[in-house]
Amino acid sequence: MRSNQWILTAIIIVIVVALMSTFTVLQTQQAILLRLGKIETNAQNQPLIFKPGLHFKIPLIESVKRFDMRLRTLDIDSSRIMTKEQKEVLVDAFVKWRIVDPVVYFKATGANVGRAQALLRQQLNDGIRAEFGQQTISDLLSQERGDVMREILTNVKQAAKPLGIQVVDVRIKRIDLPTEVAETIFARMRSAREKMASLIRAEGQQQAEVIKAQADAKVAVTLANANSQAAKVRAAGEAQAAKIYADAYQKDPEFYSFYRSLLAYNDVFSQKQDTVVLSPKGQFFKYFNQLGNVVTGK
Repeated sequence: MRSNQWILTAIIIVIVVALMSTFTVLQTQQAILLRLGKIETNAQNQPLIFKPGLHFKIPLIESVKRFDMRLRTLDIDSSRIMTKEQKEVLVDAFVKWRIVDPVVYFKATGANVGRAQALLRQQLNDGIRAEFGQQTISDLLSQERGDVMREILTNVKQAAKPLGIQVVDVRIKRIDLPTEVAETIFARMRSAREKMASLIRAEGQQQAEVIKAQADAKVAVTLANANSQAAKVRAAGEAQAAKIYADAYQKDPEFYSFYRSLLAYNDVFSQKQDTVVLSPKGQFFKYFNQLGNVVTGK
């Protein structure tokens, strides 16, 4: 009976030792072995990096450090960044990163993800500050922003290499202006737009004056031509009328004189309230006197 217990105990011990002697690395992981706190190396004194699969270790002497090799995202909280104009902007960003060298990563961060993210956050902030310090707010809001982001990505990639980290991408989520800076910028933009509007209005007024002057000149020329043409027509008509009067006078001078007198009478006595004081024996009443003689039979 006691022998069976020893056998069972031995089996359990073997199973426990076997379990303690093996470890599994998942598909998304890589691992290193630590022997009494030091990284296990091969015959060439190169650190051993274990790929996904089942592996063995010495129980109680060697320990395993696993590293997640998947892509990660680190959000950078809003921070105040100074631009070339000495204006502060609020910047929200994020960085895509992953571990590419577990050994270097372990030595730099102790396999502490929080410490790795803190170092990466500091490097990204330094890169953004350095690049934004060479740009104006207008540059950051224009198409040149892409060039700025590429430069930041290059710098952060270089800075992250000593951490065993590969920075895949850096993006700016938002660039905002602090309230006091926004008011100054908006006032400057408003002033610039008002200045442009005044310039456009002045140019429009100038063009309006030119168009009006051209129209006035054209009207003056048209009126002058019309008056000249009217004067010619009037002169021709008067000449024709004078010719008709002359022909009529030559044919019957007495009738012409009588007709002219009738026209004069019509003009003088067209208004009932008009009063004319003339001698009845004057030349003006020549035909009136003759009419009177006819009526009286003299």
